[in-house]
Amino acid sequence: MRQLGNGKVYFFAQNPFVLTSLRDNDTIMFFRRFQQHLGLATDYDIWRFQFPMDLIKTPPAPDGLCLTNNHILWRSFNPIVTQDVEIPGTYTYSLAPDNIRDQGGTTDVPFSTGDLTDRRQAPTAGNVDLQQSKLQDWIVRYKATEPFHITFDLRQPRDLDRMTLFYSHSGLRPAIRVEGSADGNDWSVMGQAPALAQGAKDVWDLEIPLSGGPAQYVRIHFDKRRDGDILTLAEMEIWEKPSLKD
Repeated sequence: MRQLGNGKVYFFAQNPFVLTSLRDNDTIMFFRRFQQHLGLATDYDIWRFQFPMDLIKTPPAPDGLCLTNNHILWRSFNPIVTQDVEIPGTYTYSLAPDNIRDQGGTTDVPFSTGDLTDRRQAPTAGNVDLQQSKLQDWIVRYKATEPFHITFDLRQPRDLDRMTLFYSHSGLRPAIRVEGSADGNDWSVMGQAPALAQGAKDVWDLEIPLSGGPAQYVRIHFDKRRDGDILTLAEMEIWEKPSLKD
């Protein structure tokens, strides 16, 4: 503190809780004695607690191959591309999104440009909340409540393991059915999920196990929704089963 002739008083302070000070033994001893002087309890075991680094395990890579080429594994806040395979696949809507459209189109949308398969572009595009990119560049949204489906063409038959959907909605999540076909003509049910009530303001992920023979075409059906229910689709992944050599 310093008082000048003009009657003004200036206060000067320093933050002692910077990393360099907190590692200094003299600083540690000073604060222990200062707390004791104030009548505070010291040296409780919990105050010496440290996270055991050997128990913080790196999450393993998922099994199989992501055929839509849009899987990202986050490690230490860094996006890691793993288990992705690039194929010239496409998808087609039976009913175009009517509230937020797909930037890639509605028919034969390439996996590399469609909003349902573009997650790998997101980390470098900029934060949506900071208006560095636009939300409509990453999702599609339906106000129309009639049933619809999206058909994926994987270019050749694949032994499929699961499909993962990232979405949000108002009201009930519609019932979902996944079908597969080797030729685009004969279809069989590979997996399904019932309608479900969930938090309307949350973003959810749904993994649907797939069974059946190899399929080149995958068709995901969304049942009719109630009037006023809005469905937002952010991303979809189609996974091939791991091979024996994996």
